[in-house]
Amino acid sequence: MMTGKDVQVSKLTICSAYHAAESKRLLELNRETVERLNPGVSFYWLVADNTPAGFRDTADKSKFAVSRGAASDHSVPRWVRGSVQYAAGLNTLVPYITTRFALILDSDFYIVRPGWIAEVLTHMQERDLAFFGVPWHPAWHRKPRAFPAPHTLFIDLEKIPREKLDFLPQYDFSSPGLLRKIERRAYKMLPSAVIRRLETGTSLDVASKLYLLYRNNPSIRYESVVPVYTPPAPGKADFFLPKRFVRLHPSFSFSSAGFAESGLYDVRKEGWEEFLWKGAPYGFHVRGSHKLKENFEKGLARVRGAIESCVRSGAGKSA
Repeated sequence: MMTGKDVQVSKLTICSAYHAAESKRLLELNRETVERLNPGVSFYWLVADNTPAGFRDTADKSKFAVSRGAASDHSVPRWVRGSVQYAAGLNTLVPYITTRFALILDSDFYIVRPGWIAEVLTHMQERDLAFFGVPWHPAWHRKPRAFPAPHTLFIDLEKIPREKLDFLPQYDFSSPGLLRKIERRAYKMLPSAVIRRLETGTSLDVASKLYLLYRNNPSIRYESVVPVYTPPAPGKADFFLPKRFVRLHPSFSFSSAGFAESGLYDVRKEGWEEFLWKGAPYGFHVRGSHKLKENFEKGLARVRGAIESCVRSGAGKSA
């Protein structure tokens, strides 16, 4: 069994990107949190700086290996431009990963489980996992189900060839814009229950190429932690449709009880996403972190409060 000492030898490379002063601050708080929860464990942290040319407030190079990332590509539709830039930035980091394990980590996703580096890498080796992480939250019905999402994605590079690590979205932009608008208008005329069924898994965002390559590969094992979720009430159309068309119900497990039920900061009340592992808090995603920009210091204080609540309680500590 791998121990913290073994992890120190094998090391982990964390890969992230930031695009503005706010996401850089969230990333720095993330580094601080990782260090607190994994004392004595060595890791690398590669960061793609996706900020506009001339931005001078770069991340602390004593904490991160920072390289120039990717510029915004104005040739792609605006609705996916941020995802493409983020993914392109991650792609620039791939050649510099020299460790067996890599972790793709959003600057605004905070793992709050004590000793999680050693625990996750041990778990992956014991279960022979190529991928481990959080799934897309069930509220995002168009996203892939069960497969680990790019917010927090561990990869074993002894099982996944480095040349397969392409994080760019896999959308097809070949349809003319007018045709896409007609298709969307037609969709809106259908009952919501049918729309949710038809669109499940069609949003091929960041890291979706890995999903397409490995979701049905029998030689590749993967595992996701459990989202905290309250399913929506059935719509009127759901009562008249065959079961296969009812409002989407996750095909994987979820928990209706989350951080607040454990006496911790009510992360869901903030509109953020909670995830559990082994029945205890694993981490939370500050969904919509760009909105913190309106009053960033107060928003950052709320994020810190959620982290402190988990850290001081020892949330997620293995039995």
